[in-house]
Amino acid sequence: MEPEELTFQEIKEITDGFAQELGHGSFGVVYKGLTKTGKDIAVKVLHNDISIDYKQFHNEFNSLAMLQHQNIAQLLGYCYETERKPMKYNGRQVIIEETHRVLCLEYLQNGSLWKYLSGYWT
Repeated sequence: MEPEELTFQEIKEITDGFAQELGHGSFGVVYKGLTKTGKDIAVKVLHNDISIDYKQFHNEFNSLAMLQHQNIAQLLGYCYETERKPMKYNGRQVIIEETHRVLCLEYLQNGSLWKYLSGYWT
């Protein structure tokens, strides 16, 4: 199954406005999402302050898309979208570009691997 390309607006809808955070790490924040078919998914929104360009994101995407194993969460969808936004800077109106990089993965009921391996359950 090919991962689905999604818009950032669709990501916002899937996560109900990023309402339920599942966890966070050095690369991004993971939220719980719900597809239109009613399936729970994990939505990893990568931080904007990390220096991942399109080529690096594409390589990561391809690596995840190729992995097919029962013990690895499957890549279901993604978003790589640049949004232009007006904002004030030094008293002037400017247009900034914000890049949204998101990976949608199979939701695993038992929490993160780190919690499982460390015995840390909250």
